[in-house]
Amino acid sequence: MTERSLSHPTSLHYREGGQTVQVGDRIIYRGLLPWRRWSGFVAYVPGQCPPHPELTDEYWGIELEDGRLLVWPHMPAELPVSKRLSFVSRGGEGERKGLPPDRPLGFDGDGEDDS
Repeated sequence: MTERSLSHPTSLHYREGGQTVQVGDRIIYRGLLPWRRWSGFVAYVPGQCPPHPELTDEYWGIELEDGRLLVWPHMPAELPVSKRLSFVSRGGEGERKGLPPDRPLGFDGDGEDDS
C-alpha cells in the first residue's frame, strides 16, 4: 500500500456534476462506440466498504449489470473518474452495496482474465 499525502484529495468525484463517488451509486458506463452503454453500480471505494484482499486501498471499481467488474487505480489527484462513467442516482435501501471481500475477481493484476 502506498502512503497518501494529506495535501492530495482522497475522495473521487464524478466529472459531470462533481458529486462524490459513493458505494452503491447507480451509474452508466459508455463504451468507445457511442451506442454501447451498460448500467451498473459503484462496487468498491477504499474506506467506504470492507477491504477486498485483491484491491486494498489502491483501486476502486464498478460492477456492470452483466456481472463484469471494472477497476481503476485510486489516485484522485492524478487520475480523475473516467468521462465514460456517468452518475445516475444514489443507491436506495435494500440495493446491493459493495463488493463482498470473498468474491474472486478473476484476474491477478497482470491484465489477463484468469476465468
